[in-house]
Amino acid sequence: MRIHLIYGYYLPSVGGIQIDINNLAREFTNKGHEVTIHTSTLLPGKARAENQGQERAGTVKRYRAVGLPGFRRLIVDPGIIPGIATAKGDVFHVLSFVPNLHTIASLFIGSLKKTPLLYTPVFRPGRDQTYSGMLGFLLKNIWDKRLGLWLRNRADVVIAQTRFEEEAYRTEGLNNVVQIGVGIDSSLEAITEADIQRFTNKFGGGSKVLLVVGRIEPRKGHKFLLEAWGRVIERHPEAKLLIAGDDLKRHPEIEDSLSEFVRHSVISLGVLSQKDLRVAYASVAATVIPSVYEVTSRVVLEAWAEACPVIVTEGVGLSEDVKEDIGWVVPYGNSQSLSSAISDVFSFLPAARNKGALSQKYVREHFSWEKIANQTLELYGKAIEKTT
Repeated sequence: MRIHLIYGYYLPSVGGIQIDINNLAREFTNKGHEVTIHTSTLLPGKARAENQGQERAGTVKRYRAVGLPGFRRLIVDPGIIPGIATAKGDVFHVLSFVPNLHTIASLFIGSLKKTPLLYTPVFRPGRDQTYSGMLGFLLKNIWDKRLGLWLRNRADVVIAQTRFEEEAYRTEGLNNVVQIGVGIDSSLEAITEADIQRFTNKFGGGSKVLLVVGRIEPRKGHKFLLEAWGRVIERHPEAKLLIAGDDLKRHPEIEDSLSEFVRHSVISLGVLSQKDLRVAYASVAATVIPSVYEVTSRVVLEAWAEACPVIVTEGVGLSEDVKEDIGWVVPYGNSQSLSSAISDVFSFLPAARNKGALSQKYVREHFSWEKIANQTLELYGKAIEKTT
């Protein structure tokens, strides 16, 4: 099968859906399929260097792009138009809901071809709760409800990553929706006790340590977490909160609002390498995802892969998978519920470790990339049958 995967900012070293594309391409190639990834040249120098060797399979075609000042993700790469128009293949699969030329042109031109077009928008239902002002108005009223919806209707199949996302599409009146999740990479080298000891010596770790991963921004819920954390350390004054992916000092509007006692219990790790992040999951008592919403939340899967239990809000796409025996689900904004869940982790550590072991078994059974790739290939086959 000749498969075309289309995403405007393919940089596996950065993460996100780019990791999904990388792993899908690897699985497809291992099964004997021909994979071409269409993307742009919009690569920062540092990220370009970090990306060397990260692309694991497939042919990557990069179209020259111009990043607009202040709007780098609004990729303008005119070469994508003839690139998709002249490409020969059995299936075209666009991944992205960012309203840029790369996405819009790929979907429109792809829908004009006689080849099946599949679309994984990675849409974020409820994101209008985060974006306000003119940006929020344009996203909600021009893209989400009009142009984006029109393009989704032009696809032969729309792939939702969670049931939460699938329900949002069906509410819009879409009937061409299939749910297929994302996976974890089981081929990575196992984390050792020496790795954990090294991390603990460098950053901190131990029985009463909580981890949160991600950029500090309103949607990610760090302020909500820190409100709950103040209650936690009243009961567990020795506890530590590790922030990976950002530095609290870069956000004085949040840091300055904390008491000195709370501030001293929070350690910013900055951006970690993939290996160090995996070691972090393996070193702490639990990981928390306090977001307003997440389409899927790769952090949940990454934590589970290292036998780390999670605490999530109801807005996290995988919250339905976080059953009582493998984690905790709390309402967003209810700091009392969140602090109680965190305190449960610290007060009943053997039970938390048991949840971690069960979650590792669960993620291996349900979220392997081989399983996800097989489901996707089966969907491709059915789409091809319908168009021939």
